[in-house]
Amino acid sequence: MINQNLARARTILRLDKQVATALLEKSLTRMPGIVDFEINHVGGTIRVDYDPQKVTFDDIQNIVKK
Repeated sequence: MINQNLARARTILRLDKQVATALLEKSLTRMPGIVDFEINHVGGTIRVDYDPQKVTFDDIQNIVKK
């Protein structure tokens, strides 16, 4: 059953070709408020579902751009 009260947002960001995927996955997994994410290596993007009450878009973007 889906919790209808959970606030969720989704963003899709472009990835740098030189991004360290394993490090990015580890960082996102540890970040509070990240609900789910999927890295598309072929398209060079990452989709992130998150709780905007716990993490901001800027926080996510800072992790992805590191």
